[in-house]
Amino acid sequence: MGRCTRLFGPMPPVLRRLAPAFAAVLISSFALADPPTPDSVVDDVVTNPETGEEVQVLQVVVDNAGNNAYVITSDGYLILTRYQVEDLIHCIEPDENNVCDVYEVTAVTTDPDSGFAQSVTLQLQVEPDPDNPDAELPDPIEQPVAHTQSDELDQAAAENAGAEGAPEVVAPQATSGTINEVSKGKNGDDGSNAYGVRVCFPFVGCATIGKDGSDGKDGATGPTINRTVDASHGDISTVTSGVDGIRLGSIGGDGGDGGDSVGFNVGPYHGGDGGNGGQITLNTSVGVTTSANDAHGIAAFSRSGSGGDGGDGIIGSVAGKGGSARSGGTITINNSGAINTLGNVSHGIYALSVGGSAGDGGDGWGIVGAAGSGAAGR
Repeated sequence: MGRCTRLFGPMPPVLRRLAPAFAAVLISSFALADPPTPDSVVDDVVTNPETGEEVQVLQVVVDNAGNNAYVITSDGYLILTRYQVEDLIHCIEPDENNVCDVYEVTAVTTDPDSGFAQSVTLQLQVEPDPDNPDAELPDPIEQPVAHTQSDELDQAAAENAGAEGAPEVVAPQATSGTINEVSKGKNGDDGSNAYGVRVCFPFVGCATIGKDGSDGKDGATGPTINRTVDASHGDISTVTSGVDGIRLGSIGGDGGDGGDSVGFNVGPYHGGDGGNGGQITLNTSVGVTTSANDAHGIAAFSRSGSGGDGGDGIIGSVAGKGGSARSGGTITINNSGAINTLGNVSHGIYALSVGGSAGDGGDGWGIVGAAGSGAAGR
């Protein structure tokens, strides 16, 4: 048999002394955040004990005794924070008879791998009955530490989401006859409304989870137009009032409307700004004749989209401001064809780059609601 050769010698003493420290650093670099505790606050990163995933705390739910009892996390879970033996869990709010049940944690079941609490055993606290001192206590109940509410939260979010802005529209190019090609950028999405969603916790009652709204999104810049009209198109003539021989336009998308806000210290949510008008370049060599009034030989315009309206403020909240308009784009026209316009107010070449209209401020409703302001147009 051949001899086995050792490729590595013994670990030097200094490395043997440092090895545990390196191992600790390696382990800590992969350590997850702790599950939620009564000290958790909004924006904390915690570990969902059911999924093992790190999530963000979106809201803290306080029980009737003022304790941090649950947190709402970014993955749609309600997670109990008071899960140590002897912890007391009070109702979220008293029932219609002003009764508030109180439960004591009497046992905790943990995951053998993660060590995270998975469920708790709860015992309802009952005032002793002097007339029946031997009365049995209600049976204990077992409750998961984490409850998914994603369906309820997702449904409420969908019901209050802002409408998606209309998509970009690019006009098709004509191959003969008059040309009327006006394109428009994508409109901004509307903002979502602020809202509350009612969620219920096993045994301890229900709470309203507040969700913020959002501003409207800005409109997109109008499409860039590079158009060539050559001899293959043929000459163009019109006989109808208001009908130009060649008409090109690029309009920015409109800003989305701001979401509505309800209640004190909510919002405001503003309208999005209109998009800039797009750049237009036209090269044409065809003859153009118009016979009627208000009929230009060539007309090209680039205009900003309109600003979105501010969201309404309802019952104590302030309404949003309207979005601003922006600017028109650059227009370049190179013409080598003959243009004849026979009617009144009919220009041979008419080019206009202009801003748009601003959005309106939102309405204010309620005893102390305040309306929003409109923005300036261009």
